[in-house]
Amino acid sequence: MKMYKGFDKDLKCRGFQFEVGKEYEETGAALCKKGFHACELPHDTFSYYVPGQSRFCEVDLEPTDEIGEDDSKRCGNRIKILAEVSVFDLCKLSVNAFFERFGFKDKIASADTNVAGDNGAANAGDMGAANAGDYGAANAGYMGAANAGYIGAANAGDYGAANAGDYGAANAGDRGAANAGHRGAANAGHRGAANAGDRGAANAGYMGAANAGDYGAANAGYMGAANAGDYGAANAGDRGAANAGDRGAANAGHRGAAISRCDGKSSVGKEGVAVSFGGMAKGKENSVLVLIEMDDDGNILHQKALFVGVDAKPDVWYTLKDGKVTECE
Repeated sequence: MKMYKGFDKDLKCRGFQFEVGKEYEETGAALCKKGFHACELPHDTFSYYVPGQSRFCEVDLEPTDEIGEDDSKRCGNRIKILAEVSVFDLCKLSVNAFFERFGFKDKIASADTNVAGDNGAANAGDMGAANAGDYGAANAGYMGAANAGYIGAANAGDYGAANAGDYGAANAGDRGAANAGHRGAANAGHRGAANAGDRGAANAGYMGAANAGDYGAANAGYMGAANAGDYGAANAGDRGAANAGDRGAANAGHRGAAISRCDGKSSVGKEGVAVSFGGMAKGKENSVLVLIEMDDDGNILHQKALFVGVDAKPDVWYTLKDGKVTECE
């Protein structure tokens, strides 16, 4: 299974020396006790190895059935170190991993039966599916799927999926998925996934994933992932990952990861990582700021990594100008 693992600066873990491209095996494996350990979700590795002082790799692990109580940590008796991965790439991978893990696209695609015509309304019971045409409203019970046309509204219960067209609103219950069209709004319960079109707003509960189009706003809870387009804002809770486009703002809680681009802002809580491409970054104690200066064509000119508490002050915005670290007002 493809997973992610942290190491010290010498590529060691608990005194064991690893090497990229090598495979290792030992007898027996028990979570936090014996064997090799790695995480399914990339940014969970930050809980064990502080970015800026550590190295990270993509690995192939044969895991046992044990899973960490607080994160995606797994263990196994055989591991192969595939390739080293940068902190920035881990942040991007975190966002993608949430959408894949919760099968967002498959859940939305299932909302296609029990149809009502234009201006109509459809309702399906438990384990059912409901679809309403333009101007309509659709509601499906738990484990159901609901779809409503543009200017419509769709709601699906627990384990369900809801999709609403342009100008619509979609809401899905726990572990569900919600998608709203252009200028729409989508909300999914905990462990769900929410996606809203351009200028929309998406909110997903803890351990969820939220994506909003340009000018939109995305919010994901604890251990979630949020992505917003240009000029948008992305917010993720503790141990979450937030990504914002040009001139956007990304914020992640403790041990989280935040990425912003041209003229954007990134901020993180304690022990987190804030990456800024051509913008500003700040963090709490023991966090890492990665500042990247770009030219007008998007090429990297300079880059610096700062450890808050050593190289930078807590809760102070920093940027990189002419290769020099500068405090911002």
